[in-house]
Amino acid sequence: MTDDIARNISISVALPDGGVIAISNCLIGDEDEIIPIYDHNHNIFRLDKNGNVLWQVQRDDKGAINWERIMAEVDKGDEGDPETIRHARKPFTTLYLLDSEGNDLTKTGKWVDGLTLYGLSVNYGGRYQIDIDTGIATNITESPTRDW
Repeated sequence: MTDDIARNISISVALPDGGVIAISNCLIGDEDEIIPIYDHNHNIFRLDKNGNVLWQVQRDDKGAINWERIMAEVDKGDEGDPETIRHARKPFTTLYLLDSEGNDLTKTGKWVDGLTLYGLSVNYGGRYQIDIDTGIATNITESPTRDW
């Protein structure tokens, strides 16, 4: 993780200590240069008040996504499964805050005790609960169910 990526913030939540939790864009410098898949899929960071990276999000997908299989196909390059490779980029695209009663406080842009921080990975539809101290994003996506 380079400081260049961390500085390319698209969405952030302010913390009481002057730091932020932020989503980094998936492009660096020249807008045609896409960052590596690992950083692309781990694009939430906690920065201290000076902009130093304290953690880069780690996903806990509880079997919802088989990252080992995906990355094995990516590592094969042109020999890998093109459909798997095409869907390998699953960045977080938004952050939102809910209070204990489920009220959306995202517009405040500020963290206070008692809130829960969530991230969405829109390309895949994944919903994650993020621990602001550790950076672990736990996949809490409910599987779609059908009545028929």
